[in-house]
Amino acid sequence: GTLTEGTTIITNASRLRIKECDRLSAVREELSKLGANITEKEDGLIITGIKKLRGNTKVWSHKDHRIAMTLAIASTLCDEPIIIKDYECISKSYPEFFEDFEKLGGKIYEMGEYDGYLKI
Repeated sequence: GTLTEGTTIITNASRLRIKECDRLSAVREELSKLGANITEKEDGLIITGIKKLRGNTKVWSHKDHRIAMTLAIASTLCDEPIIIKDYECISKSYPEFFEDFEKLGGKIYEMGEYDGYLKI
């Protein structure tokens, strides 16, 4: 993956384009904001590993619960906090996600800075 040495190739994943959002595009777009090296293909992603994700930026969940959780987990590997827009969509599948996130060591710095934003 993103922080693994070498290249990871994800294929046969075109069905991810027809979920709550285009998950292939959303993952590439948002993790790239954090410094990930991802190339989007028609049916997947090519990920070239890097050493560290950077933070200090805003990312967007695309109002998709799985993208929001992906970004929250990615925040634990960033050198600075990130701000997730529309994080509340997590309630669709895992309403207790942020409680469990904190129990496992994730940090939440601010909730409600603006409606729909979370700094983690």
